[in-house]
Amino acid sequence: MHETQPSEEDLSRRKLKHEIANDFAVISMGLHCLNGIRNEPEQFAEIVEMMSKNLQLLRTRIDSVLAQAEHHAASIPNSKNATHEPVD
Repeated sequence: MHETQPSEEDLSRRKLKHEIANDFAVISMGLHCLNGIRNEPEQFAEIVEMMSKNLQLLRTRIDSVLAQAEHHAASIPNSKNATHEPVD
């Protein structure tokens, strides 16, 4: 039985899926930590900054997913192509 190699596009999607899951995990863990460190301003600020960076990465990656979806929708005959505009 011959096994086919995943395409570059499939590998890119898998990587993006992993990165998005990682961003969610970091943000989630940060949220759980905040309550316990609210009386430690330096650590609190560090966690908030980390969460903010991951949120920005997450937004960028979601925009990428939506752009890929629009690209694929455009290639489908008779599809109604909704456009996505990034949210600031």
